[in-house]
Amino acid sequence: MSLKKKKDYSGSDLTGQLFAKQDLAMSSFEDTLMEGVDLSDSILEMARFDGAILDNANLFSADLYMASFFLASLRNANLTEADMLGVDLKEADLRGANLTGANLGVSNIGSRSQLQGANLRGAILTNAKLDGAEYDKYTAFPDNFDPSAQKMIFVESK
Repeated sequence: MSLKKKKDYSGSDLTGQLFAKQDLAMSSFEDTLMEGVDLSDSILEMARFDGAILDNANLFSADLYMASFFLASLRNANLTEADMLGVDLKEADLRGANLTGANLGVSNIGSRSQLQGANLRGAILTNAKLDGAEYDKYTAFPDNFDPSAQKMIFVESK
Protein backbone atom coordinates (compact mmCIF):
# COMPACT_ATOMS: atom_id res chain seq x y z
CA MET A 1 0.00 0.00 0.00
CA SER A 2 1.13 3.49 -0.82
CA LEU A 3 2.29 5.81 1.98
CA LYS A 4 1.63 8.98 0.02
CA LYS A 5 -0.97 11.47 1.20
CA LYS A 6 -4.56 10.43 0.70
CA LYS A 7 -6.86 12.52 -1.46
CA ASP A 8 -10.24 13.88 -0.40
CA TYR A 9 -12.92 13.98 -3.10
CA SER A 10 -15.83 13.95 -0.62
CA GLY A 11 -19.00 15.57 -1.91
CA SER A 12 -17.59 16.10 -5.42
CA ASP A 13 -19.22 15.38 -8.77
CA LEU A 14 -16.81 13.01 -10.54
CA THR A 15 -19.36 11.68 -13.05
CA GLY A 16 -17.63 9.92 -15.95
CA GLN A 17 -14.10 10.74 -14.75
CA LEU A 18 -11.15 8.49 -15.64
CA PHE A 19 -9.08 7.24 -12.69
CA ALA A 20 -7.92 3.95 -14.24
CA LYS A 21 -4.63 2.52 -12.96
CA GLN A 22 -4.17 5.20 -10.28
CA ASP A 23 -3.01 4.82 -6.70
CA LEU A 24 -5.84 6.28 -4.63
CA ALA A 25 -5.29 4.21 -1.49
CA MET A 26 -6.95 5.65 1.63
CA SER A 27 -8.68 8.39 -0.38
CA SER A 28 -12.11 9.65 0.59
CA PHE A 29 -14.99 9.58 -1.90
CA GLU A 30 -17.75 9.89 0.71
CA ASP A 31 -21.09 11.22 -0.62
CA THR A 32 -19.50 11.65 -4.06
CA LEU A 33 -21.38 11.38 -7.36
CA MET A 34 -19.34 8.90 -9.43
CA GLU A 35 -21.74 7.52 -12.04
CA GLY A 36 -19.86 5.89 -14.91
CA VAL A 37 -16.44 6.61 -13.36
CA ASP A 38 -13.54 4.41 -14.50
CA LEU A 39 -11.51 3.09 -11.57
CA SER A 40 -10.36 -0.08 -13.32
CA ASP A 41 -7.02 -1.51 -12.16
CA SER A 42 -6.74 1.22 -9.51
CA ILE A 43 -5.38 0.82 -5.99
CA LEU A 44 -8.16 1.84 -3.63
CA GLU A 45 -7.07 0.07 -0.44
CA MET A 46 -8.94 1.43 2.60
CA ALA A 47 -10.66 4.09 0.47
CA ARG A 48 -14.01 5.38 1.76
CA PHE A 49 -17.02 5.46 -0.58
CA ASP A 50 -19.70 5.75 2.11
CA GLY A 51 -22.87 7.20 0.62
CA ALA A 52 -21.28 7.55 -2.84
CA ILE A 53 -23.17 6.85 -6.07
CA LEU A 54 -21.08 4.58 -8.31
CA ASP A 55 -23.84 3.36 -10.61
CA ASN A 56 -22.42 1.96 -13.89
CA ALA A 57 -18.86 2.51 -12.59
CA ASN A 58 -15.99 0.39 -13.89
CA LEU A 59 -14.01 -1.13 -11.01
CA PHE A 60 -12.64 -4.04 -13.05
CA SER A 61 -9.68 -5.62 -11.24
CA ALA A 62 -9.54 -2.76 -8.71
CA ASP A 63 -7.74 -3.32 -5.42
CA LEU A 64 -10.49 -2.50 -2.89
CA TYR A 65 -8.85 -4.18 0.10
CA MET A 66 -10.70 -3.07 3.29
CA ALA A 67 -12.53 -0.26 1.42
CA SER A 68 -15.85 1.02 2.78
CA PHE A 69 -19.02 1.33 0.70
CA PHE A 70 -21.54 1.77 3.54
CA LEU A 71 -24.87 2.93 2.03
CA ALA A 72 -23.21 3.34 -1.39
CA SER A 73 -24.97 2.70 -4.68
CA LEU A 74 -23.12 0.39 -7.07
CA ARG A 75 -26.00 -0.50 -9.37
CA ASN A 76 -24.79 -2.16 -12.57
CA ALA A 77 -21.16 -1.52 -11.56
CA ASN A 78 -18.43 -3.71 -13.03
CA LEU A 79 -16.55 -5.28 -10.11
CA THR A 80 -15.24 -8.21 -12.15
CA GLU A 81 -12.07 -9.69 -10.63
CA ALA A 82 -11.92 -6.94 -7.98
CA ASP A 83 -9.96 -7.64 -4.79
CA MET A 84 -12.57 -6.92 -2.12
CA LEU A 85 -11.10 -8.66 0.93
CA GLY A 86 -12.51 -7.20 4.14
CA VAL A 87 -14.68 -4.69 2.28
CA ASP A 88 -17.65 -3.02 4.02
CA LEU A 89 -20.74 -3.23 1.81
CA LYS A 90 -23.30 -2.83 4.59
CA GLU A 91 -26.60 -1.56 3.17
CA ALA A 92 -25.00 -1.02 -0.25
CA ASP A 93 -27.12 -1.25 -3.40
CA LEU A 94 -25.45 -3.74 -5.74
CA ARG A 95 -28.46 -4.51 -7.93
CA GLY A 96 -27.23 -5.70 -11.31
CA ALA A 97 -23.55 -5.37 -10.36
CA ASN A 98 -21.11 -7.77 -12.01
CA LEU A 99 -18.99 -9.46 -9.32
CA THR A 100 -17.69 -12.25 -11.55
CA GLY A 101 -14.45 -13.55 -10.06
CA ALA A 102 -14.40 -10.87 -7.33
CA ASN A 103 -12.78 -11.89 -4.04
CA LEU A 104 -14.93 -10.93 -1.04
CA GLY A 105 -13.30 -13.31 1.39
CA VAL A 106 -11.48 -12.66 4.64
CA SER A 107 -8.56 -10.20 4.68
CA ASN A 108 -5.07 -11.26 5.74
CA ILE A 109 -5.70 -9.66 9.15
CA GLY A 110 -8.96 -11.56 9.64
CA SER A 111 -11.46 -8.85 8.69
CA ARG A 112 -14.51 -10.28 6.97
CA SER A 113 -16.28 -8.68 4.04
CA GLN A 114 -19.58 -7.35 5.35
CA LEU A 115 -22.76 -7.60 3.30
CA GLN A 116 -25.32 -6.98 6.05
CA GLY A 117 -28.37 -5.29 4.52
CA ALA A 118 -26.81 -5.20 1.04
CA ASN A 119 -29.08 -5.55 -1.99
CA LEU A 120 -27.57 -8.03 -4.45
CA ARG A 121 -30.75 -8.72 -6.45
CA GLY A 122 -29.81 -9.31 -10.06
CA ALA A 123 -26.08 -9.20 -9.28
CA ILE A 124 -23.80 -11.57 -11.17
CA LEU A 125 -21.86 -13.67 -8.67
CA THR A 126 -20.32 -16.23 -11.03
CA ASN A 127 -17.05 -17.53 -9.54
CA ALA A 128 -17.09 -14.83 -6.85
CA LYS A 129 -15.18 -15.88 -3.73
CA LEU A 130 -17.46 -15.32 -0.75
CA ASP A 131 -15.92 -17.69 1.85
CA GLY A 132 -16.28 -16.06 5.25
CA ALA A 133 -18.20 -13.00 4.05
CA GLU A 134 -20.91 -11.92 6.49
CA TYR A 135 -24.60 -11.41 5.73
CA ASP A 136 -27.78 -11.00 7.76
CA LYS A 137 -31.52 -11.43 7.39
CA TYR A 138 -31.72 -8.12 5.53
CA THR A 139 -29.22 -9.08 2.81
CA ALA A 140 -31.06 -9.58 -0.49
CA PHE A 141 -29.49 -12.15 -2.83
CA PRO A 142 -30.14 -13.03 -6.47
CA ASP A 143 -32.80 -15.66 -7.11
CA ASN A 144 -31.67 -19.21 -6.31
CA PHE A 145 -28.49 -18.04 -4.55
CA ASP A 146 -27.55 -20.05 -1.47
CA PRO A 147 -25.14 -18.14 0.81
CA SER A 148 -24.43 -21.20 2.96
CA ALA A 149 -23.27 -23.12 -0.12
CA GLN A 150 -20.77 -20.27 -0.69
CA LYS A 151 -19.50 -20.67 2.91
CA MET A 152 -20.82 -17.23 3.88
CA ILE A 153 -21.44 -16.54 7.56
CA PHE A 154 -24.84 -15.51 8.87
CA VAL A 155 -24.71 -12.90 11.63
CA GLU A 156 -27.57 -11.65 13.77
CA SER A 157 -28.70 -8.09 13.06
CA LYS A 158 -28.16 -5.59 15.83
